[in-house]
Amino acid sequence: MKPPAPSAVLAVLAVLVVLAVLLAAPALAVDPRFPTLPDPKTAEAPKAPPPAPKDAKPAPPKPVVPNPAPRAEYLKRLDELVAARGKGSESERAKRLYDLAWKHQLEEAPELATNLGYPGENDRWSDRSFAAIERRRAEARELLKAVQSIDRGKLPAAERMDYDLFRRGLEEEIAGFRFPSELLAINQMGGIQQGVPNLFATTSSPACAACRPWSTRRSPASTRGWRAASRRRASPCATSPSK
Repeated sequence: MKPPAPSAVLAVLAVLVVLAVLLAAPALAVDPRFPTLPDPKTAEAPKAPPPAPKDAKPAPPKPVVPNPAPRAEYLKRLDELVAARGKGSESERAKRLYDLAWKHQLEEAPELATNLGYPGENDRWSDRSFAAIERRRAEARELLKAVQSIDRGKLPAAERMDYDLFRRGLEEEIAGFRFPSELLAINQMGGIQQGVPNLFATTSSPACAACRPWSTRRSPASTRGWRAASRRRASPCATSPSK
């Protein structure tokens, strides 16, 4: 059998290339949901802002509260759990504590709540301001006091590991406060440059339309916190451990 002529091989390859282009055309089309980038050759140059007056003084930065009080309602619930020691089942107190801590975590991390399908938090971003970070640290210390009020020996054997893991995780979290990770808000492993796109990707399915009002999320302090962290990281006192 004679091998096919080179012209026949080229003709077959040309047909295959045309078919591949036709099949890939829908995937290569521009998604109408997203705007196209302007052509740099025809786009107008952005206008420069007007110069500031010579005698204008920059606005002083807002003071950061070093140790704001935790949320009153959350603290009240924790105090009630501590006060109920010895008045009922330790198992029930532990379950109430876990539920309270979990609900509070979702309220403090609305992006996590959205990813998990927890309703009611889809219109907010996490508050990453320094004041909010200090508040959450104070809340974590109060939560540990409530955990320590539970008598592990009175828990059923099957629930003691849950208690041990919960307590150890909380103690390690508090021990890590010595290292202010918020000063490294953006790095190669994560940050706003990954967290926000991942959230949009997670909630972009039509099936998630009922729980996806992310376009209206309020960001009162999230981005400001990231910017402030970048400025604070450059200061001489940025490396001092947080107490």
